[in-house]
Amino acid sequence: MDEKYQNIVWILIVLSLFSGATVQYSEGSNIVGIVLFLLSVGALSRIKLAGGKTMRPGHPRFYLVIGLGLILLDLGYNYLGKGRGGINTLDTMVLLLGASLLAWSSPREDLKKLGSFGAYLSATFIVLYLTFYIAFNSQLYKFDHYFVLLPSAYLVKALGVPIEILGTETLRLGGSDLIVKIGGPCSGLYSMFLLIGIVLGYSATEGISDKKRIAGIAVVAAAAAYIGNLVRVSVLYIVGNYYGTDTMMTVHVHIGWIIFAVTSLLILFTLEKTRAMIASDA
Repeated sequence: MDEKYQNIVWILIVLSLFSGATVQYSEGSNIVGIVLFLLSVGALSRIKLAGGKTMRPGHPRFYLVIGLGLILLDLGYNYLGKGRGGINTLDTMVLLLGASLLAWSSPREDLKKLGSFGAYLSATFIVLYLTFYIAFNSQLYKFDHYFVLLPSAYLVKALGVPIEILGTETLRLGGSDLIVKIGGPCSGLYSMFLLIGIVLGYSATEGISDKKRIAGIAVVAAAAAYIGNLVRVSVLYIVGNYYGTDTMMTVHVHIGWIIFAVTSLLILFTLEKTRAMIASDA
């Protein structure tokens, strides 16, 4: 397989493991989540980005200190019991940012490129997360209601599944009297943040300088994440209605990362085709 496409496959594996870790933090075991995160870091080391010479503004020791500081501060914060029930998605991205800055401080060009990609991806996620979940936190229920719960409920109703909307974030599945709450990770925002981070990270590391194309791909990535989440939520309604809570939760653990992996693959191939197109025009 061509090295470029090997990179895409490895990036896909990394992101799938990250997605699985996120689900485990919110719905399963923190220990399993940490194991998945460590496996994703191991897979990240297999990526060999080509691109041009990686820029690293400032002194490398600065990145080393900041990277170690972020990792130690986040782990210490959770060790002291200040975190929200242990390591969560935001913690994972802070740890990835710290590890990426450590790699970016390396004199080795391959590690610098990996550090650059990881730093752009995680920093983008952190900025978007803090923006939405701090600045707009009091308004996010409106997004969950109008852009997730209502469209998915109407879609599943059209397929013949009885649904009763109980509130802004809750509904009842008529066939099983199962009450479902939409909010937090179910909003699909995490996937949007990750996919936008992929676009920015891959573009910066691989030297894709066409800002209009990058912005266009980022918008398409966010739209694909939104549609993918509607499909995921709708499938969960149908499974819960016909097969009950246990089966629905089993599907919940797996369907998110599967849809995310397929979407990521399409976005990565689009980015690589764009990079090749720009290179051929130069």
